[in-house]
Amino acid sequence: MMYRLALATIVVAMILAPPLRYLPYPYDNVAAVAIPADRLALLPGGANGSVIPPRFLGPYAPNQRLKTAVRLLETEVMGSECVAVSAEGDLILMDRQGFVFRATPSKDKQAAGQLAYTTAGPSFYVGPGRPLGFHLSGKWLYFCCSLKGLLR
Repeated sequence: MMYRLALATIVVAMILAPPLRYLPYPYDNVAAVAIPADRLALLPGGANGSVIPPRFLGPYAPNQRLKTAVRLLETEVMGSECVAVSAEGDLILMDRQGFVFRATPSKDKQAAGQLAYTTAGPSFYVGPGRPLGFHLSGKWLYFCCSLKGLLR
């Protein structure tokens, strides 16, 4: 009895399924559709749309300030995700392998009006795992490691 019911269900499904398979897609043989003029005017660059390139005002106005930035310690520290400044004015940096660097201001170049720092190589190694960020609080360095979590 169960076999007959299952067989009848399969036969009915085979009869009804082919027409469902060959339904046309909504965009058959249509390459593009014309956009109405009232909608076209609202697109960027249109009569009632935004201007291209956009004009920003106030704090969002384009500026060129970062083009005058000075790159520091470009060859010594590779892949530092953040920088902390100690109370003495030293820069604390951690590279992507977990080495911590302390960069002190270079007195001779700063006397000439240039911003420069020097390092004496890595100060210490925090271990395996990618450092994800850190914070300097007093004499303690708190950092987040991809393998070990939050460390001090």
